Amino acid sequence: MSGLDGSSSAFTPDTDIVEWAAELAERVRAGEHVDLSTLAVEHPERAEVLRRLLPAIEAMARHARSLAGRRPSPSFPGGRRTLGEFQFVREIGRGGMGVVYEAIQSSLNRSVALKVLPVAAASDPRQFERFQLEARAAACLRHPHIVPVFGVGCEDEVPYYAMQFIEGRSLAEILLALRRVEGLAVPDGDRHNSGPDALALALATDLTRLSHVFSAPKAPVTGAPKSDSPGTAPALPDPTATRCRSYPWTIAGLGLQVAEALEHAHENRVIHRDIKPGNLLLDGRGHVWVSDFGLARFLGDARLTLSGDLMGTLRYMSPEQALGRHVVIDGRTDVYSLGVTLYELLTLRAAFEGSDRADILQALVRGEPTAPRRLNAAIPRDLETIVLKAMAREPADRYQSARDLAADLTRFLDGRPVTARRPSLVDRTAKLAARNRGVVVAVTLLSALVLIGLVGGLAWSNNWLRRHNEQLSLAQNRSSQLARKAEGHRIDAEHQRDLAERRRWFAERHFHGAQLRLAGEALDNGRFERAQDILHDLEPSPGGTDTRDFAWHSLWRLACRTVEPMYGHDRGISALAISPDGRTLVTGDHGGTIRLWNVASGQSLGSLVGHRVTVSGFAFTSDGRFLASAASSDLTARSEVLLWELSTRRVTTRLAELDGWLVNALRFGPGDTALWTHINSDTRPGSKVVGYNLAHDASKAHEVHRWDSRDQVNMTPDGHVVTIVPVETGEGDRWLIRDTGTGRVDWVMSGSHNILIPFAASADSRIVAAAIPGGDVVCRDTRTGSELARLATDAAVFKLAFSPDGRTLAAGCESGHVHLLDFSNKTERRLPVGEPGRAKPTFVLAFAPGGLTLATSVWAVPGGSTRVTIWDVATGRRQAEYPGRQDRVSNLAFAPDGRSVFIVSGATLRRWRLLDPEPEFASPSGHADEAWTVAFSPDGRLLASGGDDTDELNTIKLWDPVTGRLIRQWSGGRGTVASLAFSPDGRLLVSGHLEPTDNVRLWETGSGRMVATLVGHTDCVRSVAFHPDGALLASAGSDRTVRIWDVVTKRCRSELPGHTMTVQGLAFAPDRSALASASSDGSVRLWHVGSGRLLRLLQGPQKLTAVAFAPNGEVIAAADEDGTLTQWDPATGERRGVIHSEDGIVRALAFTPDSQALAAAGEGGMIEVWDAVTGQRLLTLPGQHQLVHSLTFSPNGRILASCDHGGGVRIWRGP
Repeated sequence: MSGLDGSSSAFTPDTDIVEWAAELAERVRAGEHVDLSTLAVEHPERAEVLRRLLPAIEAMARHARSLAGRRPSPSFPGGRRTLGEFQFVREIGRGGMGVVYEAIQSSLNRSVALKVLPVAAASDPRQFERFQLEARAAACLRHPHIVPVFGVGCEDEVPYYAMQFIEGRSLAEILLALRRVEGLAVPDGDRHNSGPDALALALATDLTRLSHVFSAPKAPVTGAPKSDSPGTAPALPDPTATRCRSYPWTIAGLGLQVAEALEHAHENRVIHRDIKPGNLLLDGRGHVWVSDFGLARFLGDARLTLSGDLMGTLRYMSPEQALGRHVVIDGRTDVYSLGVTLYELLTLRAAFEGSDRADILQALVRGEPTAPRRLNAAIPRDLETIVLKAMAREPADRYQSARDLAADLTRFLDGRPVTARRPSLVDRTAKLAARNRGVVVAVTLLSALVLIGLVGGLAWSNNWLRRHNEQLSLAQNRSSQLARKAEGHRIDAEHQRDLAERRRWFAERHFHGAQLRLAGEALDNGRFERAQDILHDLEPSPGGTDTRDFAWHSLWRLACRTVEPMYGHDRGISALAISPDGRTLVTGDHGGTIRLWNVASGQSLGSLVGHRVTVSGFAFTSDGRFLASAASSDLTARSEVLLWELSTRRVTTRLAELDGWLVNALRFGPGDTALWTHINSDTRPGSKVVGYNLAHDASKAHEVHRWDSRDQVNMTPDGHVVTIVPVETGEGDRWLIRDTGTGRVDWVMSGSHNILIPFAASADSRIVAAAIPGGDVVCRDTRTGSELARLATDAAVFKLAFSPDGRTLAAGCESGHVHLLDFSNKTERRLPVGEPGRAKPTFVLAFAPGGLTLATSVWAVPGGSTRVTIWDVATGRRQAEYPGRQDRVSNLAFAPDGRSVFIVSGATLRRWRLLDPEPEFASPSGHADEAWTVAFSPDGRLLASGGDDTDELNTIKLWDPVTGRLIRQWSGGRGTVASLAFSPDGRLLVSGHLEPTDNVRLWETGSGRMVATLVGHTDCVRSVAFHPDGALLASAGSDRTVRIWDVVTKRCRSELPGHTMTVQGLAFAPDRSALASASSDGSVRLWHVGSGRLLRLLQGPQKLTAVAFAPNGEVIAAADEDGTLTQWDPATGERRGVIHSEDGIVRALAFTPDSQALAAAGEGGMIEVWDAVTGQRLLTLPGQHQLVHSLTFSPNGRILASCDHGGGVRIWRGP
């Protein structure tokens, strides 16, 4: 290490001067009057020093005395005097990252600097993380010029770490003292300082060695460098030339010490990011110490890619750091900050100054610092070149490392040529032009004007040019100021925008996790519809980002096992029909939207756009190719009927637009040659049946007939019209059956039943039924008009419905009962559907296709709605009751297979599966004894499981993960199969066994034949893993070693010792470079695969039980016996997060293929899925009541497999 003066000896301060200056300061501070003339006589050799230092000492003392009466008592954390084994002495300083105290370490009886994070700051996770990072960064460095860390701890929730106590002052305090002594202005950022104390003043005095470095020149100085440019200030004199020249060399020596310290930090992947005079301490021996790693980051840390991070002191930031854009920060940032610090020490002036933040920022990113020799000609030219190269705006133009800067400073101190080169005149001109392009263009234009003006008259043009130049200069100055302000505001705005975007992303991710938890809780409480609604709200909007993950899909499948929602309508559903072939369901709503659905899958097939008002009905042609839809508006009393071709989803014919009429029903006639509609009006008397001839010209409609307004009209399924006409003569009423082709009355039935409401016809139109106001239902044969049956009810009838086969009639009564009439044996039954005494109940009745099952729902005021209920028609027994909410139901329809019911409630359409849903795919039957491990083949087509050999011969089994079918099984040999892994090509399977010898075995996947036994381990093997390229595999276990094997030669390539207890888990890094091993000794070790060298040691809180690499390689996770999941950054060793499981000891870990979620399970038997970024629990999969040994995701992320101590092998499906 070179000395500060450029020699090889250490810097030796003038001890007498230091002590004398300190004594003077104390005397003045105590109020003693110091007589300058007396001291000068007593100490003639120090008269000049006294003359220069005494004003600063007096100013310091006056300030100290003014503060003495109002200085608060020492403040210690929580009012305490001790913290653990440390006893507070005094507060040294404080900042945004904590408070530093001088303290006594009682166990070693030594003085230390104790940095403490206040309780309020410790509660902020980001502050706490920065404090921990600062301690870790400083603790991992050992260098003579970096303040060493003695220890880190936390006492009563107060985090702290202890450092070596440096008896000295920061270079910022010494700079302040030098400026006070020289009478220079203090930069705005330093004006809050009270002034230098005695030690700072003494150290500053010793630095300058009494030289008048910054005084006005009095006489030429022998040996001083000559000025070679008009703008260079003359060398500032000193009583001795040697001492005048020594100051720049002293500063160069200080810079060399700092550069070497930074070189050591950078070699250990630590970037300081806050190098400035305030963080550099100078002790009495002339040693500089780098301190305060509060903003430090490790190389490779994602947070080194800046996005608006403006932490630190702006005056010393590199341009890329100050701009806060997405750039990677490396060691060149520290080189820049050290260059700025050397600049300020050499010139006693800030490199960039401004009246506010925007001005400083604009100068930093746009301007150039004044050349140091213009401020002090005593600065050697080579040293100026070194400083300016370190301060280059572009990182590529600086020294590329602190090592290069240290090498050039060494060359300068040794008197050898330096490698840095001064920019040429051409370079400086080009840079100036590039920075002031607008000014260059303006000057060029003005020059042309001047030349033109000279032709017309030099005198006039000179006056004109001078006047306009003055105006232009003022305008340019104003424009530059506004531009600087605008640039500063723009940078701040970009920072705020990026910060808001990051916060929005985290907030959305937290919201997603919170909603998944709510959905899980709703399922736990049996509220599956609530869970469905929550999960539906998380579905992506068109063009949006799909955030649905394994947890979402798993919850969705659980929520839809019995009742599946079919989302698509925003308005209430008003009509529903199923195509003749039973494959398509069509629904319409009050907004005019028509949607088509696949009956089998429940998936939407799209929509039909054409109506704008309430869809009131549908009719399919017999071949299902065409669909007729009717829409009516009660507000405008206007209806329309459209005919759609379903293959093209287009309207083929607009059949009718009816003003003043509302469409009640529509049917296709026999042969689909005509479409018939029944219309009526609230404002006009009577009703109409209108037919449209589709065989010739569908656009021309002809009116078939018009009946009296008191008529009851119904259209049978085959297109016939049944009309009930009341007769005023007292003869009773007549039932008229009309031919829809001609409107002719086919036959007349008479009776004495008065007005009949309601009525219905069987599917074959052979039976019509009508209700009599007194309560009975009369059924007649449409061919003969004879009465077939009469159903006696216990109250007024409000709804009639025939079964599809015509054998059963259902009647809903005001009593709340539904009466059933079986025409085959004339038996009657009564179903207690609703509560009696409800006024005008609304019944919804639907028969299953075979007619053996009836679905009912009734709504009345008061009382609300009853649940949808399924009844056995033959016995009248209740078969099932809808498990969800009791919402009002407007429509019911059975699927063609009768196994599910479509339920319409408001805008919601749901399919209720009546039979117990079968598992989407069966789980494997598992093992007769304990199951210890599961592993997917690389293509995901096979699932391998291994188990105990105590009660079962075949301990290795291969399963089809979709069907759960056993494909192949064989004996794995002696010892429990504790771990399995497939080779990347899927042709080999390696097994690790709980046996002391012959415990790693290779098998052919296709045949189950053993290929080889790998011999080397001396105790049980608990984990095996294939390298991603397939050429290597690793094994580890109870002998505390990790072995890497060559798959081709079957020989051990390397043995990796180091763990002190059983190795529980192995995982290769996705980039193939590293292998992670987790042990019961509480550590995760990262090994270099090629060399076997230990790359990093990660210490966990407890005995570790499992380890897993995230597939993207950015995170490594380990589980311990306390149920804690710890995540680290494998590149830096920085702890990324901690998750606490409540399910006991965690034995298994598995990342989803997208690295966004982490599954964990263990002794409690529950499988928990966590958000790997936020640490939120997303999903809990119950069902395994024994210890879970292993977890694995399929390569596509759609299946999670697990196995337990009871031999069970379970499969969970996501997307």
